Parts: sequence; C-alpha cells; structure tokens
Amino acid sequence: MVSDDLEPALSYARISEDPLGMERGVTGQLADNRDAAPRYALRIVSEFHDDDISALRGAPRPGYNALIAALKAGQAKVVVVFQTSRLWRNRSERAEAIGLFGQLGVRIVATKGPHLDFSTAYGRGMAGLLGEFDTMESEVKSERVTGEARRRALEGKANGMVSFGWRREYDQDARGRVIGFRDVVDEHQAAVVREIVDLLLAGKSLKAVTAILNDRGEPAPGGKTWIYSGVRKIALRPANIGRRIYRGEDVGPAAWPPIVDEGRHAQVIALLGDPARITSRSGSRRHMLTYNANLAVCGVCGGELRIGKIRNSPLYQCAAKGCVGRSEPRVDEFVSLVLIDRLSRPDAGALFVHKDDDAQKARDELAEHRARLAAAADDYADGVITREQLARINSRLLPKVERAEAAALRSIPGVGLGLVAALVADPEKTWRGIDDVAQQHEILVSIGMFVRIVPTRQGAGFDSKSVEISWQGPPDPVVPR
Repeated sequence: MVSDDLEPALSYARISEDPLGMERGVTGQLADNRDAAPRYALRIVSEFHDDDISALRGAPRPGYNALIAALKAGQAKVVVVFQTSRLWRNRSERAEAIGLFGQLGVRIVATKGPHLDFSTAYGRGMAGLLGEFDTMESEVKSERVTGEARRRALEGKANGMVSFGWRREYDQDARGRVIGFRDVVDEHQAAVVREIVDLLLAGKSLKAVTAILNDRGEPAPGGKTWIYSGVRKIALRPANIGRRIYRGEDVGPAAWPPIVDEGRHAQVIALLGDPARITSRSGSRRHMLTYNANLAVCGVCGGELRIGKIRNSPLYQCAAKGCVGRSEPRVDEFVSLVLIDRLSRPDAGALFVHKDDDAQKARDELAEHRARLAAAADDYADGVITREQLARINSRLLPKVERAEAAALRSIPGVGLGLVAALVADPEKTWRGIDDVAQQHEILVSIGMFVRIVPTRQGAGFDSKSVEISWQGPPDPVVPR
C-alpha cells in the first residue's frame, strides 16, 4: 500500500511506432513509472498515455493534452516519464511547455534519464538542450526513413502494403528472418482489374461497373464494398502497367509485373481523365453536347452550349449570349439518328482512325525516355553510377517523360477497340445500350462530329434544320436518310 505521505505525481507514456520491439511500449513505460515512484517519495495519482502517435509532426495527443490540463488544475507538480523525449520532440510544443512548467514549478522525474526542476533556470535550460538533441534524433531518423523510401522507389519497389492485383512473397535467410520481398501477380485480383478496364472501355459507366462488382459480391481492396471513386482509382493506377510513382512522379519501371496492356491503359486514362467528364460546373457530365466547343456550339456566335429550362423542359442554350435554344431530348435524338445512320455505312470504321504524326513521334520519344530511365536504374542497382548521378538523370528525364505522355495521350480517343467494333457491327443496339452520357460524348468527339444549333422558324414542333451536323472539318449540314 502506498503511503498518503508521498508527494502526488502524474505519470505519462508515449510511443510513436515500435515494429521491432526496440522501445518500451506504453504499458511497460507506465509500469516502470509506477515501480520508480516510491523510490523518489512519489505516489502516482493519475496516468496518461498516447499510443502509436508521433510528436515530431505535431499530431494531436489527447493523453498529453489531458496531462497539461491536470497540471494546470493543480493535481500534482511532478511528472514521471520513461525519458524526457517521451514528452516532446516538437520545438514549438517544447518551448511552450517549458514556459508553462516554469510558471507552475513542475518537476520531471525520468526512470531512464535526468530529472529536471523547471522552477530553476538550470532545469529549464537543460530541458531545452536535451530537447534539441531529441529533436535532432527524430529528424535524422525521418531523413533516413525518407531516403530509404526514395531508394526503394528508384529500385521500383513498393514502400507500403501490396496493391490490389498482386500478392507479396517474402524472402527469408537460413534462420527464418525476412530479408526481402517481391510482389507477384494475384491472378484473381488482376482479372478484376482488367475487367474494370474492359467494362469502362466497352461503354459502361463507373456507376454501372461498381454495381456489377458489388452485385456479384466481388470484394474490394481490404474486403470492403466497391465505390465509384475506388473503381476509378484502380483503373487509372500507373502500377497497372508496371510504373513506379513516388511523390506524384513517375520514377521508372516497377519491380512488380504489369497486369494491364499499355494501350488499353492509355485509352482508359484518356476516357476517365477527360476534363469534359468532370467539370466544376456540374460534377460528372450529365448532358451530351454541353461545354465543349470542339463538339457543339451556338450557330450564331460560336459559343458553347449549356442547359436551361422552359416550363421544366431542358433546352440546349447558347452559354455566351443565349442566342439559341432547342429541346435537349429532341436534339439528342436527332444527333443519335444521324450517328447511327453514319455508322451504318461501309466506311464507318474510318471515323475512328486518327492520323497524328506528332503524337506518334511523342510515343516514340516516350518509349526512348522510359528505356533510358530503366537503364539508369539498372546501372544504379549494379553500382555503375551513384545515387546522386541517378537523381540527376531522373531530374532531367522525368520532365521529358511527362511532356511526351501528354502529347501522346492527345491522339488517343477515349473509346475502347471493343466498343468501336460493336458500334460498327450494330450501331443502333450498341449506341442505345450505352448508359453513360460521358461515354456518348466521348464517342462523338472521337469520330469528329460537329454540331451547330442555328435559329429557325418560330412555332410548335422540332425543326431538324435547326441542327447542323458535319464531320471532321467545316460544317456541312446533313440529315438522316
């Protein structure tokens, strides 16, 4: 039984991370504090702790905040800790606490370190000096961890958990200790990733793909339910084609094998990455001809089209001056009839052929730059060049890769080859079966359709002459046969 004559004290413990058991966990620290307290004529009246929370970056610490509140409330003037580094590693937090502890006359008793009396100038000064060494230790550790993470990235290796589509296999030495790992294809998950890409390129919306996966009970990453954003993220990952991204930059080939064809990946990037699909005006695209002057314009002033309403009926209207307005359902149906008629002709497939010499040159340059990045990574792994030399090579080549990628993607229509074949084989059934307005929009852009809404006679009914449609060039009005 602890005597009431002993001075009351507060106990605090913290640990940020301890994967190898090199530090005492909070339970062990609190136990040490309890054992040590009687030796210093102290009795623990309250215990506080923060588990798996780093103090270096200023992460919120509810246990520490409660400790400060208890000191301010006068519960005790002594704090027992494992080491002073458990209290602070953040300079601003430490400076604030030194001032407060000085005002309150707090003492720190460390079970594995020096004791500090903040009522004295010496104690406050020592707290500052010891704290700077603690901060330096943490920052050196952070730099080391960051450096190792970058090294692994340049070698194409993962830094975190294995990604959906692969599984991790560990290498062990003769004593059973883990000395490395490699990520190999998980055939079932990889098939799901390829299915997502195929469904999107076949004209399915993100909503439809998400429903397909959830309806059949396909587990999402982490065993959760699929959501639209998760499907989109999976489809767009550079990891799918074996590219390693570090802090938003492509740093070279990944150590894991690719699971998606590069051509199909480029198409899905063009499809989902099209700004026309997601705009600040409306979120996801909901109208086939709006806000794209390369597809549809006002026939009077050349402005983009927007959606307005008259008596709750949606209209395509001139977004600039309101020059024209036509029924959205009637215009969409007319455009659909013209499209189906055009795709029913023998030369329909030619509409999807994009001749772009500059883009082909960009693709060739992209392949060359990526090959040079891969060669540099191999040279670094073989010790031919230093880390600094590899960093210089990457800093010069990566911007060229980004420019070549942007130029190459400009020539890739966001329409999968499977969907192209289906549109040519059965235009009406395929077009009517597309449930994603953004995909319909992309098809019209891809084949070079150009729509002008022009003034026409007043009166009831829809005048098809108010909608002029041309293909790949100056407007040349056409109507269905």
